[in-house]
Order: sequence, then structure tokens, then C-alpha cells
Amino acid sequence: MKAIKIKMEVNPVEIEKNRIAIEKFSNAMGAMELTDIAILLDEKGDYDGKNKTEFLNWLGEKFNECLNDNIFYLHSKLRYCKNCRPGNATLLFNHGSFPKETNGYNGEKGFMLEIENGIIIDIGMCYGWLDEKELYYCVANN
Repeated sequence: MKAIKIKMEVNPVEIEKNRIAIEKFSNAMGAMELTDIAILLDEKGDYDGKNKTEFLNWLGEKFNECLNDNIFYLHSKLRYCKNCRPGNATLLFNHGSFPKETNGYNGEKGFMLEIENGIIIDIGMCYGWLDEKELYYCVANN
């Protein structure tokens, strides 16, 4: 396995706030609840190259595509970015198939979250990740 440098948070309060934000985002995405997602996003954040309003509008369109395909809930799986922001939480929805297409790419993808003090400040599409076991291996061998 290629050596990956991972920045680990050491402040337990910050870790817990971020864990809660990840859980809330996962639940809100699963239920396709834009209002609950909006509460978690920073007003000045960058969400896959979009501002908050643009991102929520785009996400609403993607949710409507799901509903049109009779998909009423998005199942999530937590992974960790291994490329652009190693160690950041990355959520895969419906085995990485949601959204259907991003930037011309239709393979597996996840929502990589950048969180500060329990608020999501950045979301990027992630195409390479580690599971928890692989993450711990990388941390232990840094």
C-alpha cells in the first residue's frame, strides 16, 4: 500500500462535534431532506465548486432524479479520503452510485466533507477512499 500522510485531529471536543455533523449529514442525505442539510452547511463554504444555494439546488435536482427512479432513501457508508484530503470523512451513498453523474464521471464516488467545529465548510466529490481498517493502518505506519 502506498504511504499516505494523514492529519489526525487530537481535540476530543472537535472530534465529537465533527462526528455528530457527519452523522446528521448522512441521515439528512439518506432522507433527502434539504432543509436539514442546509442547517449543517456554512454560508461561505465551497460545495463542489458551488456556493451553498447553488449546491442545495443541484442536490434537490439529484434527489428528484432519485424519486423519479423510485429511490426513496439513500443508504450511506463512511469511508476516508486517500487522495486530495487524506483522512477526511467521505460518505458514499447507495454504494457510490449517487449522484448518477458528476463532472462526466459515472463511476463510484463519495461526498468528501471538510468540517470545522461541527460545521461543514467544504464538500468535494471523492473518487478514492480508505475503509476504517486501512485508515488505521496508514495512521499507525506514519
